[in-house]
Amino acid sequence: MLRLIAPLVTVPLLAVALSCVQPHTAHAQAPAADNQAESATAKAWWNQTRFIDRLALTAEARQKMDALLTSHLASADAKARVESQEKLNAALLAGDWDAARTALGAVNDARTEGFTAQTELKIEVLQLLAPNQRKVIADDFPRLMSRPWVRPQREGAKAGGRRTARGR
Repeated sequence: MLRLIAPLVTVPLLAVALSCVQPHTAHAQAPAADNQAESATAKAWWNQTRFIDRLALTAEARQKMDALLTSHLASADAKARVESQEKLNAALLAGDWDAARTALGAVNDARTEGFTAQTELKIEVLQLLAPNQRKVIADDFPRLMSRPWVRPQREGAKAGGRRTARGR
């Protein structure tokens, strides 16, 4: 489950969310990933009416953007980020502090990779736009550039729901 264009201060790990919602069998992973990609592309900013109308986005351009997002979601790097977070969680739960510190380095590297992947996705999508379309984004939707375009939904959160102070 992914939410797109949500305000965040930090770049979270997409892969952590993928590990929470995908079954751990090879047979079941493909349909879950396909459904996740479909859901993510349907919610992507370039598939929202206000952006389609304001930027005069063509169906062809949106399909190319969808393909980029789907590729981003399926990347091997995302799977590696899941594994590093799982190792950290396991070490913390086991009380193995040395292993947790070692795993922390891998998680930090994964976060850097995640930020890089998010930025690469932005660059690739923005390259598909004409200069006048990018100007509209800069003038009318500047916050779009400062937000992650893909973020994991927190474990246990309802789709589209917001956390409250009591509901953490």
